[in-house]
Amino acid sequence: MDDRTSEIYEKLKQEIHTIHVKWILYKQIFSPIAENIELLNRHGSNIFHMLQTQTINEIILNFSKLTDRQKQGNFENLCLSQLTVYASDNTEIDIAQGLKLRFTYLKGACKNFRTARNKLVAHADLSHSLGVAKEPCPGISFEDIEGALNLLRDYINYFEFHYVGTKTVYNMPTISLASDGNKLLKALKNADNFEKLNV
Repeated sequence: MDDRTSEIYEKLKQEIHTIHVKWILYKQIFSPIAENIELLNRHGSNIFHMLQTQTINEIILNFSKLTDRQKQGNFENLCLSQLTVYASDNTEIDIAQGLKLRFTYLKGACKNFRTARNKLVAHADLSHSLGVAKEPCPGISFEDIEGALNLLRDYINYFEFHYVGTKTVYNMPTISLASDGNKLLKALKNADNFEKLNV
């Protein structure tokens, strides 16, 4: 792997790591457990609603950028297609075909992300913003994100295994127990208990 591609690959790894950390923290804080939902609603429902929306919007943008075209006009994008182009340019046909196939699956899984990015998150399509669009913008489900993450890991690890000889367990990132979502929920529960004692 040449220096330029190595730098692109490392930047993409960082992006992929960040998406996984965001998603794990999101699942910890916004798990569909009634007790936790009530806890968040009692201790800053507006703030947590904003955090929930912002995190999903960021994930939508992350997936959309990663599955963008390699080039738009004269400008190149930091995206997964850069790795496929590298394999093609080095006439590693089997690797390039394997990457193209995996990218096709991933881009298909990101269709709703890209629609949301183009209509609501990065742009404000008028008909969707006013709620009069013939077809409403598709929602993003838990399964959509989990499925896209699986395909994202498959793509990047296919490249990594061939060119680096390793695979990364992206879905098990190291997050300090002192600063994860569970720590926040525990602090809120402690505050709840303290308030009850002082009523």
